Amino acid sequence: MHGRLLLVGAAVLILQPARSIGQSFVGRSDAVPLLAAGQKVRVWALEQTTFLGMPTPRLRELRIVGTLTDYHPPDSLTLRRTALFVAPWRSREHTARWESIHRIDVPHGRDVPGGVLAGLGIAIGYGLGIAFVERVFCDVEPCGSSVLKLTARAAVVTIPAGALAGLFTTRWKRVY
Repeated sequence: MHGRLLLVGAAVLILQPARSIGQSFVGRSDAVPLLAAGQKVRVWALEQTTFLGMPTPRLRELRIVGTLTDYHPPDSLTLRRTALFVAPWRSREHTARWESIHRIDVPHGRDVPGGVLAGLGIAIGYGLGIAFVERVFCDVEPCGSSVLKLTARAAVVTIPAGALAGLFTTRWKRVY
């Protein structure tokens, strides 16, 4: 019984990278995007992991944001990472083979609406959390404040803060 379970577990671990490779080829029928060198892009690719410099059978998803330096759609693309901090053991230049790429995004404006919604969500969570704690630890009637009052008080701060945070983040549009 335990032997079968061990064999099934080993088969799942072996087939998992093959399954994710197969899933990455689903989008191959899409049209190749028209991109130019110098354009900012976000690339999602599968990369083989290494352990002590030796390749392993596991794959990991890699998301790189950078500026295109070389673009050859049927073969590969090269980009220069634009992150403020890049690990010292990684190069700023990264070349991805076309068959490992399963998604390419381009910038599509600022994410102010997303920041406003995040601020509203934080305000609602704050109102619900404080009202719950007040009701749990209250000994006198009437207990605590209204959830709507607490949410409105928090929203005065969190919604503008969320909008400001959204101003500094980028929305992305998928092109491949």
